[in-house]
Amino acid sequence: MLTEYSKGLEQVRKDWQVPPGMSAEFVKEILPTPQEVIEHFEDKVQISKKNVETIALEDQPEMDKDLFKMDMIDVRRFDSMLIADANNNKEIEKPLKSLFKSMRNGNFQGAVSNGFMRINYSLPSGDTIDMVYDLRNGKSNPEGIKLSSFLQTNSSNEVLNLAKMLPNSDIKYKHVDWYWYLLRPALMVAGMSVQEDKVSIYKSFFEKDIYTSTLSPAVLFAHEQGHRWLKDKRPGLIKDHTDYILRTLAFSGVDILSVLLAMGINPWFLLPSAITHISAYSLSRDLSTNYGKKAHASLASESHADYVEYVVADYLQRKGFHVGDNIKELETITNRFVVNYMLGYQPLAWGVVDVSRYMIDKANNNEGSVQNPSYAY
Repeated sequence: MLTEYSKGLEQVRKDWQVPPGMSAEFVKEILPTPQEVIEHFEDKVQISKKNVETIALEDQPEMDKDLFKMDMIDVRRFDSMLIADANNNKEIEKPLKSLFKSMRNGNFQGAVSNGFMRINYSLPSGDTIDMVYDLRNGKSNPEGIKLSSFLQTNSSNEVLNLAKMLPNSDIKYKHVDWYWYLLRPALMVAGMSVQEDKVSIYKSFFEKDIYTSTLSPAVLFAHEQGHRWLKDKRPGLIKDHTDYILRTLAFSGVDILSVLLAMGINPWFLLPSAITHISAYSLSRDLSTNYGKKAHASLASESHADYVEYVVADYLQRKGFHVGDNIKELETITNRFVVNYMLGYQPLAWGVVDVSRYMIDKANNNEGSVQNPSYAY
């Protein structure tokens, strides 16, 4: 049971920062208290003394019992076409290729047997991660590779079942086509996302060091559950958050079209994009406008998820699990969040303006330098 937390987390909540011009009070009213986070996660943080093989079989009784007894090899030696063919599921070749490519720079070891694939890797602290993918037809498809288990083992041989932090979820590794990165650049560094009962893990989860050293898998699972929890409490706010994302995608589309027309025809084609951004940026800071309401909903949603992840990370660290470096200095948490939000969750032009204003404000107030951003989507 979750019982303790660092008292500094209460001060973090009181001091939560937002981009220039946005309402901090609106966001703080939505942030849960540490005790509320603890109560929400009491039944979701499941730590066991059982071995990973036993837990994986409990998660998916149809898993091949020999999977955890097999010798593992470097995932870079895996052939996505052969594995897809061997498991009678040709449609998963593309997402498998994407998964293996995302792991090319790490210490990932794997084994495949009768429709299931185990992948194991180590975190910088020495904690180990075991994942079991269900490759069978009907479980995995071109949209993604289904995860039946996601387990973290610490130095005391205790096992944290990460998937239980997102109960009743369909968790998949998802391949994202290139054009989505143009429309939504945040996907290039996004580790996970959640939509209803569907949870997506992206290639950055495995190819970016930030998801092993700075954030860790456990922290990202807590972050996504933070989004889900807020939807249960404030469904209207999450709807506004979704609307804001869609509008941000539209801005990206306008930007791309304007640049192409400016390069190919006339530089004046950049003007509509500039006017749109100036108008939208101004509206986003005004809570009395419809667009300002949606922009603040996005900020509140990401703030809620980030704050939840810090409280859960604090607890897991007390229990001896690696949670990354993001929780080490509580006084830098809100700095990291706000810079991350400005650069990753707004149109790029807004981020550049906001970070400049934020740094000037910090310098004028003698509050130190801005922290390097970290990414949790």
